[in-house]
Amino acid sequence: MYVITISMDPEIVDLWGQFTIDWHGIMVVLALVCGVALTLYLARKEGWKLDELLAPLIAAVIGGILISRVAHVVDQWEFYSQSPREILNIWSGSSIIGAVIGGAIGAAIYAKIAGWSWTRLGKLADIAAPGSILGMAIGRIGCTINGDAYGTTTTLPWGLRYTHPSRAIHESVSYVGHPAPVYEIIWDMLVFTFLMVFRKRLKPASVTYWFYLTLYSLGRFLITFVRVNDPYLWVLKQAQVITLVIMVVGVPLLIYLIRNREKYKDYE
Repeated sequence: MYVITISMDPEIVDLWGQFTIDWHGIMVVLALVCGVALTLYLARKEGWKLDELLAPLIAAVIGGILISRVAHVVDQWEFYSQSPREILNIWSGSSIIGAVIGGAIGAAIYAKIAGWSWTRLGKLADIAAPGSILGMAIGRIGCTINGDAYGTTTTLPWGLRYTHPSRAIHESVSYVGHPAPVYEIIWDMLVFTFLMVFRKRLKPASVTYWFYLTLYSLGRFLITFVRVNDPYLWVLKQAQVITLVIMVVGVPLLIYLIRNREKYKDYE
């Protein structure tokens, strides 16, 4: 078996014993920067002006950070119920699927307040989709270093093991698990490539975004079977419940929109 051993300290510096800067937080920031930068670049190419983009993107980022943290705390409540002060340390852990939902909620709230049509919001969502999945892939690099998205034990020809005392995984150093975050990075980059190649052909408005959501959800649903998480609903884990709902909504909606693309091509 080829085992990748991660021995680096996930924590970069501890400030005054109250606030920790770690690789997870650094990669989350890098993910946001890269995702927003790509969205701005694609939007400018589509004729959007910077002042049209900043407010909805800021709303999406704020919503993504908040809901991401809430979903993570709920999923890890056994730990946070014993250490409630850690809840406010937003860079110590997050839920990527929570970030997806929070970003959509934040942008939708802004669109409602600003009086945007749903088609206008859908067009911006289409532009933001490649940057979103790229940012999610980058964010998973932090999870890979941190050890907070580790997989179940594996007998496959490859595996991942953490040895540093500060690792998020609490099992012994002999524990070899599926490299679940690496699986997700690979899947996210495949989805990113698909969106970048076909995004101009995916019509009408919001189809690119829904492809992003459903394709990501499919991968995350399957990968979560080899993730170490407690069951949330029967045998399904929290991420699986959320991604299953997204697919149940997204797949029929995609079929409907694609079949009626001519009907909605000019809809504002």
